[in-house]
Amino acid sequence: MSGDSFDFDVHAEKTKAAQSVVAALSVANSRIVLAESCTGGGISASLCEIPGVSDYLCGGFVVYRNASKETWLGVAAELLNDPKVGPVSASASRSISQAALEKTPEANWALGITGDVGPGASNDTDGRAFVCIMARDKPTVFDFELETAHHYTHRCTAEEAMQIRSLRLNDFSVQALALAAQVISGHS
Repeated sequence: MSGDSFDFDVHAEKTKAAQSVVAALSVANSRIVLAESCTGGGISASLCEIPGVSDYLCGGFVVYRNASKETWLGVAAELLNDPKVGPVSASASRSISQAALEKTPEANWALGITGDVGPGASNDTDGRAFVCIMARDKPTVFDFELETAHHYTHRCTAEEAMQIRSLRLNDFSVQALALAAQVISGHS
């Protein structure tokens, strides 16, 4: 799990997924805005590495904490604090996606992602993420639930926990980018 080849593989995987999104946006002559919680801006950063992305990426909101989701994007505190819904849910990813789209008039698409990469997450949310990809011009919303194959063990070291967290962030970023490319390509 460690070493230069691991880092290269992770980067190459994200770059390929980001290139697919930029290509789909180019063909559709569209722009996207992102609202990221669990990925902390990592999806935006992956897109920013692609030459010419400024024609297609409007920007992003990194709303890691609930207070940021409420203040910056106007997500209802009731939704975020509801134990049956909460910040790691399809409803939350849809809310941040819709708010980002409303606040970014030049965007045709929005991608919102919420999740829990742990460690220390509850069993209900650990290793899960929710992605919403939303089109402005049609009342189409695509909701996806993601899971990761990388799990913490009770006896993992702090270094192993950080590597697992990195793998989870990569899993969620790559899956979200691949879904966005697929949805945008199929929608144009």
